[in-house]
Amino acid sequence: MNDEVVSQQAVLQAADSAVTKPDGDLVAAHLPPFRSRLTAMVAAGIRHLTLDLGGVRAIDSMGIGLLVSVHNSLRKGGGELKLIHVSKDILALLQAMRINQHFSVSGN
Repeated sequence: MNDEVVSQQAVLQAADSAVTKPDGDLVAAHLPPFRSRLTAMVAAGIRHLTLDLGGVRAIDSMGIGLLVSVHNSLRKGGGELKLIHVSKDILALLQAMRINQHFSVSGN
């Protein structure tokens, strides 16, 4: 398991759109700072959020719950969530759970 704390930086931000990239895995022990950052972005008016998951090697149920929660918050405001650069294993998991039917998910 990756012991890095999930930290993120806005890679690109314009008006109501942003791309952000977590550094580390989306697992329960590492989620609080990332959850806070995403919540702040939505509260600041971001409606179209792209998460670059190129550095994410693992995701647990709490990480999936965070993605669903962010998706729901964005949808309420007329926005959308997209996941890009998703690893093969995580992509297979999200497809098996049919999460890709609710928001855009693309692999490497």
